[in-house]
Amino acid sequence: MTDISIPGFDIARMRLAVFFIISIILHTIILSMPWQVMARPSVRNILGKTVPVRLVAQAIKDLPHEAPGISFDVEGQVSADYIEQLKARIFNAWQYPEVAIIKGWDGAVMILFTIDGMGRLCSLDVLSSSGHDLLDDAALFAIERASPFGAFTEDMATDILRIKAKFCYVLD
Repeated sequence: MTDISIPGFDIARMRLAVFFIISIILHTIILSMPWQVMARPSVRNILGKTVPVRLVAQAIKDLPHEAPGISFDVEGQVSADYIEQLKARIFNAWQYPEVAIIKGWDGAVMILFTIDGMGRLCSLDVLSSSGHDLLDDAALFAIERASPFGAFTEDMATDILRIKAKFCYVLD
């Protein structure tokens, strides 16, 4: 049996070219997927059963300490209507984890988040913890679930909003 060779054809170069093309295709597919490489584990799986905060808040009567709810500190000139709508969306998505209620956990978590001009969530970080990861995660999840928030109105003279949100969990 004789070995047939074609001038200028190198099998090693051909293999290298095929692997290079496959690598480019795989990298393109992987990089085009909307994955969050550094994302936290699914907050819904961590939280377990939850109770809407508005139901918990209805049972609270004249507490001497911090009132339940969400407060915002917004950097920049922004429409009050836009902020009220954003706050309402987050409040409606906010849940008090049932495990935290049973264990009597309360506290306040301060979160910094930014949104772009189209209302998309750009960043989300805990500035100060409530002392309970479960409560912190529930606040983060409320912001994630409420987004996107909608495009900025024309009267807003900014491209990005930086918002410090304080979530107060209170049990009586």
